[in-house]
Amino acid sequence: EAYAQATFGTYSQLSYTGAVNIPIGDKLAIRAAAWSEVHDPYWENAGPIYHLDAAESADSYAFRSQLKYEPTQDFTALVAFDYVRERGTGWLGANFQGPLTRTNDNGTPEDPDDDFADPYNIDDIDDPRRVYQRGMNPWYDLKHWGIRGDLSYDFGPVTAQVLGSFRDMRYVQRNGG
Repeated sequence: EAYAQATFGTYSQLSYTGAVNIPIGDKLAIRAAAWSEVHDPYWENAGPIYHLDAAESADSYAFRSQLKYEPTQDFTALVAFDYVRERGTGWLGANFQGPLTRTNDNGTPEDPDDDFADPYNIDDIDDPRRVYQRGMNPWYDLKHWGIRGDLSYDFGPVTAQVLGSFRDMRYVQRNGG
């Protein structure tokens, strides 16, 4: 038993998902699953420093594997491992709050009573995804993995279960400026 799925989209998106279940005799089974996504930045660097990558690209993948052993109807042992890696240029976006909520002081900066709303005309923004990247590039890198075990025995009126796990995560982020 298995499945696979692929997605292709804008911004050079490539996304893959799949899983497979493999029985090994009557008592042992393996399951493996994987996922991956890659896409270009959702923003465009409009310059003037053109070598800086724009925000919101992705280069991520994950996989999980499980081994299940069931020698009798009463006893089950399960061991699982998973790993996730996410990388990309982070999230910055464009800050339109100031231009869209600006006010005009009517030539009298000392008198706020005659100020009026004078927002930037949103129709004058050709492409809100074209932003100036400057300073440090945003960037992130996440590594997250774990292993777990589950031993269960059914004694009839009572089931005993022993669980154990370990997880580790490393996350590094640098925000642009």
